[in-house]
Amino acid sequence: MQLRYWLSLCCFWLALNSCSADPAVEIISIVPEQPQTEQSPEPIIPDHLQIAQSYIGTVDNGDNTGTTVNQFLSSVGLNPGYPWCAAFVSFCLDQPTDPAVIAPEMRSALASDFISRKSIKASHVITGIRKPKPGYLAIYRRGNGIFGHIAMVEHWDQKCGQIIAGNTSPPDGSGSEYDGGGVWSKERCIHPGNYFRIVSFTPVVYS
Repeated sequence: MQLRYWLSLCCFWLALNSCSADPAVEIISIVPEQPQTEQSPEPIIPDHLQIAQSYIGTVDNGDNTGTTVNQFLSSVGLNPGYPWCAAFVSFCLDQPTDPAVIAPEMRSALASDFISRKSIKASHVITGIRKPKPGYLAIYRRGNGIFGHIAMVEHWDQKCGQIIAGNTSPPDGSGSEYDGGGVWSKERCIHPGNYFRIVSFTPVVYS
């Protein structure tokens, strides 16, 4: 009985040593794969938005006139002295680019003219259904009338975002939002219940 026990023990010892001595046997350590963090790509800045950014800080003479402002107004067939927020947008959209802007086709001094069937309602943006991209046009309305204001989106995150507008007040908040006399970049938000409010966002399409 003891002999059988010792034989069994010897066989076990031989088997154990033959495995550990075998060069073909490798001990593999399994390292859990680290999850990769996806980084959002930098947004592409379209040409018309870059053109608008180059005019930040431009101001009129206090009466909707000035060398550069007159050029904005002239692009939509108006003489110096008229409100020029939409003329500024039209001017930027009309500058030669490659590829060229094909929509919106509208060029106007009236902001509400830029609302089209492709426009996104502000109510869909603030609820997260849609998200304006850089270069989209943000269109304001005063009450239920045709008059308002227009700007370009630099970036937008559901309720608020950064915009560039002409004929507006500086970022410190002093002056009129829609007759402020300069081209400025500032943060603005959607406030559906306000008299003066963003109502739509219109995409700009290139060929």
